[in-house]
Amino acid sequence: DWTPDFRRMRFRSSTNAEDIDGFNGAGLYTSKTGWVSDTTQDKTVEKAVRKVWASVWNFRAFQEREFFGIPQDQVAMGILVHRSFPSESANGVAITKNLYRKSYYGFVINVQEGEVSVVSPPDDVTCDQLICYSDAKVDFFSDKAIVEYLSHSSLTDGASVLSREQVTHLTKQLSRIKEYYYYSVRGIKKPANYKDFALDIEFKIDGPQDQLYIKQVRVYND
Repeated sequence: DWTPDFRRMRFRSSTNAEDIDGFNGAGLYTSKTGWVSDTTQDKTVEKAVRKVWASVWNFRAFQEREFFGIPQDQVAMGILVHRSFPSESANGVAITKNLYRKSYYGFVINVQEGEVSVVSPPDDVTCDQLICYSDAKVDFFSDKAIVEYLSHSSLTDGASVLSREQVTHLTKQLSRIKEYYYYSVRGIKKPANYKDFALDIEFKIDGPQDQLYIKQVRVYND
């Protein structure tokens, strides 16, 4: 059954020409919101589906695929649907490796207040970027839940978007997801490259209880 809280749905691209080895494709295609049983005819599910479906032929997407040698006649669009998050307090993207120090501990997290985009922010808007080491299996890092800030959001007057407790909780969930993908999905038995294996994970903090939602997981392409 549909409830009033979940009538607002998000329709997102899921093509066979993104999130593949050697080609990320982030931001090339369109996402749209549609309301179930919309009476205004302004944000209907049908309109959202058409907009997302047609975005496979955005000019920029076509150019990017052409540059990377992806056959245009083999491109197909699918659509991922999930409920929207109208009361989100933060959103972000995490990379589950240290981008600044090879084969070292640390996850890089970019997070912004509310629903302001981290991937395609407005001009002159910066987000929190931090490295969290609480996934490290070393007492020095894990006991202190060390967080290193590289930049701060321009929307919060210098305050951190997430509390220290939220960062630590997020990082522990990211670590669980990374371990599952590394050992179970990819079937890797020897952890020789574990620190340098990375996932690109989108997340949101939503609702009065500041619930963490993992929105998307994909392998990170350097």
